[in-house]
Amino acid sequence: MKQRDPDFGEFVLHLWRERIQDAAKRAVEQIAAGDTQLAYTADCGTTWIARRAVLCICIFAFSGFALLLAGTLRAEATLAGANLIYVVLLGVGGVVFPLTKFPRGARPLLELLPTGALSTGLRDVLAGGAAFPVKDAATLAIWAVAGITLAARFFRWE
Repeated sequence: MKQRDPDFGEFVLHLWRERIQDAAKRAVEQIAAGDTQLAYTADCGTTWIARRAVLCICIFAFSGFALLLAGTLRAEATLAGANLIYVVLLGVGGVVFPLTKFPRGARPLLELLPTGALSTGLRDVLAGGAAFPVKDAATLAIWAVAGITLAARFFRWE
């Protein structure tokens, strides 16, 4: 069994820190440049900050688990596992079928999946005009922390 690189966790955290700083810098540059199309969207009445926040948290969540999957399985198993997870989460996460089509007792559990939180949060922001989906963002943040922490702990180079 191969030993994992003890500095990989620091590498992952440094990489994410750089990405967050870069995203914040770009957002400030766009606001300073007066990019009014990104500042608000008149047709749905939501701010671009809520949309981007949900999407950024989602990217962190899915990236963490992608690194975990890729760093712990062989390439063939990673491909098969990622496709299986993708199809299952599309079906039960409110992307292909709305969560309202599932039994009432299953909905709270399905909303705790990352795709359930993402689909519900974006639907609330884009279609419902919600200011910021706190519950869905918190769910995605928990998935993000768990995924990145597990990836930093178990990732190994082949």
